[in-house]
Amino acid sequence: MDKKKIPYAVIAAVSFGLLFYMLFPFLDVVLFGIFMYYIARPVYRSLTGIIGSDTISAVVSLLFLVLPLILLFAYIASIAAIELQNTFLSGAQTSNAINEIITLLSEFSKTVSYEELISLAKENQNVGSMIIDAVSGSLTIIFKIFLALVIAYYLLKDGHRLRSWVSSSFFDDETKIIEKFFNGVDLNLHQLFIGNILAAVITAIVGSIVFIIIGYFLLPPELSPGKYAILLGVLCGAANLLPGIGMKIIWVPLSIYFVAQAYSSGILFDSWLSILLSVAIIVIFVDWIPDLLVRPYVSGGDMHMGLILLAYVIGPWVFGFCGILLGPIVVVLAVNLCRILPEVRKILPANETSRL
Repeated sequence: MDKKKIPYAVIAAVSFGLLFYMLFPFLDVVLFGIFMYYIARPVYRSLTGIIGSDTISAVVSLLFLVLPLILLFAYIASIAAIELQNTFLSGAQTSNAINEIITLLSEFSKTVSYEELISLAKENQNVGSMIIDAVSGSLTIIFKIFLALVIAYYLLKDGHRLRSWVSSSFFDDETKIIEKFFNGVDLNLHQLFIGNILAAVITAIVGSIVFIIIGYFLLPPELSPGKYAILLGVLCGAANLLPGIGMKIIWVPLSIYFVAQAYSSGILFDSWLSILLSVAIIVIFVDWIPDLLVRPYVSGGDMHMGLILLAYVIGPWVFGFCGILLGPIVVVLAVNLCRILPEVRKILPANETSRL
């Protein structure tokens, strides 16, 4: 390297290192913002053609379509998590204990005054710290959602400018190659985020509603999902992430369970029609329709099914909850880098090509 370039290289390395250090605690926010961007982009482009305003289209697509969908899924997932926790923590006893605590707290809140509540919080610092932690945790979640919306908003409005700036600033001599790389990454992330994760979110929401309906109106009490309806819906959404298998790992064993449970209860002959209708509704509305609604937005699905499975299974295992989004991004970047590697080798000098 030219000695004159060393100071600039050091400054660049320090700057990028500090930038990474600053953004790393908000990695989940950045990933969530990218995810929201890909969900909102088809709607944003359609609204832009109708309204003609980038700003209004971005705000409408994010605040009135994407955010309610995500909040609804978060609410359903939280209920499913509570149901799952109650199942493994002696469900009935835990539920009764919680109900007793809520009853005592409600009676206590009717008799205690504001001044007594403040003095009680001062005397019991653990209670005060718990309240402060709950409030600060809620504010942190709201702040992160706001940051994710801001990231998605600016990606919708100025994402193409950011992409052009990166291409011209860092890859001016290899514009065609880096454009091919960006196009491949964008296409594959669109496929994974829209075609898979969004389909899983929609499947979980629709599945929860369907299981609640068939539990109340179709199935007999012996077969009703009951309080596990929402949990089954979320499991359907998670199963939809698995390529090739999908929802079959849920509704096939569930159908067998319905038949076996009805037979053991002696109601198989009386309830076979309701079982058949319930399974048909699950297959049509939870398995087929969400896939048909999302598929028109998916194009160019050239990612290998094995790599998709690798991204969604190993990603969360390595990176934790963020791996649901980070795993696919890492796999997509690696795959598209391998695709342009032969062209990169052609433009490199002979001494640098020998190293690749």
